[in-house]
Formats: sequence, structure tokens, C-alpha cells
Amino acid sequence: MSESKHSRIVLGSLVCSLLALACRGGGSGEPVAVKEAPRAPPIVYNLGKNMPVLFPCAGGSCGFTMPQPYSSIYSYATAIMLQRFTQQSLERAHIPFASVDADALGNITLTPNGDATSAGKLAAFSRQHLAFFDDSHGLQAALGVKACQAAAGCWYSVPTGTYAYENQPWYLYLPLGLPLTEHRGVLFLDYPPAASLMQGDYLANNTMARWARLLAAIGVDKPTLYETIVDSRPIAAPGSLAKAPMPLPDASTYFNTQTAGAGGYYITPMLQLLTDPPSNAAPSSTLPVAILGGSDGAHPSGARPVWEQIIGQTGLGVNTVGYQAIGNAQKSTPWVVGNHPIMAVYQYCAKDPACKNPTMDGNLVAVEQQDLTTVCTLARMGADGVTSKVEATKIVQDCALEWGPTGPNQHTICVQAKLDEANTVAQCPSAALADSWCTAHGDDPCANFGACGDVK
Repeated sequence: MSESKHSRIVLGSLVCSLLALACRGGGSGEPVAVKEAPRAPPIVYNLGKNMPVLFPCAGGSCGFTMPQPYSSIYSYATAIMLQRFTQQSLERAHIPFASVDADALGNITLTPNGDATSAGKLAAFSRQHLAFFDDSHGLQAALGVKACQAAAGCWYSVPTGTYAYENQPWYLYLPLGLPLTEHRGVLFLDYPPAASLMQGDYLANNTMARWARLLAAIGVDKPTLYETIVDSRPIAAPGSLAKAPMPLPDASTYFNTQTAGAGGYYITPMLQLLTDPPSNAAPSSTLPVAILGGSDGAHPSGARPVWEQIIGQTGLGVNTVGYQAIGNAQKSTPWVVGNHPIMAVYQYCAKDPACKNPTMDGNLVAVEQQDLTTVCTLARMGADGVTSKVEATKIVQDCALEWGPTGPNQHTICVQAKLDEANTVAQCPSAALADSWCTAHGDDPCANFGACGDVK
């Protein structure tokens, strides 16, 4: 008998011993295949009449004319892009499935796989998907865009035939391809960078790349569960508004108004939808929200002032926490305020000669500590659940101790600072180099301002 045949017999005998009820033997030792349980039927639904208006579209039946350079990128069939974004949502929510099919009319077919939870999770996802595109949620963003376009001096578009980074045309862009259920937290940000629209991936930008890195740094093993986003202004625009020819429209005026004809009531309902998905079993609490980014000259209506209007508070500082209902929601929402995720990359060590304004831009280490505290707070709120402001306060206090100047995580703080700092000479191009540099310099990211490769 050959060695391979002998191995199969031994393995077959072992399987039969362990699965006696599933195996029938005639003494040969060869196992009989276990019949796979029948799979649940596919889940079929249509996204409805709003899909052509809300989905990035370069064809003649689109709700909004898609300008260059986006129209060249989205020259693919709508069915392909719809399938792509739907599959991204499922994968990032870690929902098991066999296949995703879509057509240009908005028909979606989700086929469960053999996983016992697949069919139920796909059914819950389909309900959220439909709500995302309905009149009370996604369509409200389109109403805000249309109201801005109708108002003199509100909407910016690039003249035909011109294009540069600084004048990327604006375009309606909902947070497609992100978890709609099974996630553990929601981010409230300002607007999506145009780079994400151009790449067909809402997370493909520097802001979200850094956010994912911070989640990994504190030990989150599934970062995308904390990357469901609601933007206060659902408009793809240049990543640096400081270079833009005009400010984005005021978020509350155009995207959170209940005055008929003045805009859309988008922000509050979408936050309510995504903070309380079918996967949230808590009877009185929603998933937590991290409000990232405040108001400055380039962001006159950033996420934080809009959030303050929604909850009726003012003067919220970084790592302030709270627990209250969003609008007329029946459940209360735990929340934490943070810096904009990209803020740290504009920071220097305070004594770095390259820093021209230490008061504004010399706060590298402090910003890293704040950001890691924010990420820690959101992750623990999402993983453990929060039922009161007292619990939220305890979480942020514990995280601040762990990620503060005397906490046990100074090496991680140093590594993140060396990856982020604005001094491109001192900045480390990889985590491995940052790790070596911090080890050699006592975990002090500001020990010197020489090249990262210098570990002397």
C-alpha cells in the first residue's frame, strides 16, 4: 500500500471515530462525505427610486451631472460599482456571504454561505441598505445639495475642461461601502475627501488610513467595525479646504433643516439609523459616536459645532464625553469628542527648529495622547456598551491614564508620533523604523530632530 493511501485510511478512521454518527463504514476506513445542510435562499431586494439620484453615476439617467475627473472613473457600468460598494459593506462588517450580485436598476441579490449566521445577518443588512437609500435618510442629502446648487454663491463646480487638486469639483457622496450593521461605533466627520470618490472607496484617504492605524495601535483586531461614517456635509471635496476657492456650504443650513424647501434633514436621521442597527441589542443605548474635528478657518462648520447644535451644548473640548438621545430617538447615545484624525500630521515637537508656530503646531506628543485616548474610549464604549454618562466618564478617565504622559504605553505613543510628525526629515517612513528609533531614544519622540534612520 502506498504511503498516501495509508495516510488516507488512518485519517479516515480518525474522522469516523470523532464523527461516528456522520460516518458509515464497511471496514475500509474511508469516511463517507457528510451531506452539507441546505443553504438559505438568496435575499433579493431593490434599492428603490432614489438609487440613481444617490449613487455615483456618470450616465445620462443620473440624478446629478457627474463632472470630470469623476465621470471618467465611473464610466464602469453602474451594476459593477453597486456590487463593489455593497460587497465592501458586507466585508467590512464581517458578515459571511457567498456572493453579491447587482444590476443597474438597483436590484441586489445576497446569497448566504454555509455559516449559520449568514442568512440572518444578510437579511438585517438588506433592511439597513433599503433605509439608507430611502426618503427619510439618503434622499435628504440630495435635497441639501439641490438647495445649495439653487442658492447663489453656494455651490462650486470646475469649468469644463479644467482640473487640479486645488479645485476638485464638488459632488454628492454618501458614505457607501461601510458597515451598516454589525459595527460597534459611528464616526461623525466633516466631509469625504474627493480622493475617496476617485478611488471608489470611502476609506481610501489619509484621514481614514491614520484612524485605522490608531485603532490597530490600541489593539482593535477589526478596525472597520469602528469606521462607519456620517459626514456633516456629504460632499466630495478637496482634501485640504485651505486650498479650495470657497468654503463648503453650512451643514446645519443645508443638511439638518426641517424647513421645507430650504435643504434636507439628513444628519440627525442618518446618525439615528446607523447608531441603532439591527445588531444592537441594547434596550436603552445605541452604539457610541466619536465626533472628530472642530471648527477652524478652513472648516467653518466642522463636525463639532454641528454636534453641539444637535445636542444643545457648547464649548465641547477634546475627550469630553456624554450620554443622551440624538434628536427624538428613543435610546440614548454615548459619545466622545476628538481631534480631526489628520490633525497630528501637521504637528511638530515644541522645540523643533522646523516648527514656525510652536503654540499652534508644536503639540505633537499631546495630540497623539489625545487621539489615542479618543480611540481607546470609542473602542471600549463599543465593545462593552454604555448605559450612563457615569460609565462613559469612567471609560475616558481610564483611557486617559493609559495613554497619557505617565501611562504604560509610552513606546506606542512614541511610534505613532514618529510616523505622524510634520518634520519630514525626522518623520519615520515605516513602523519598523519608528519602533527602532523609539527604542534607541527612550521612547521620547522629541529626543532630537535628525533623520529617522539615525538611532545613535
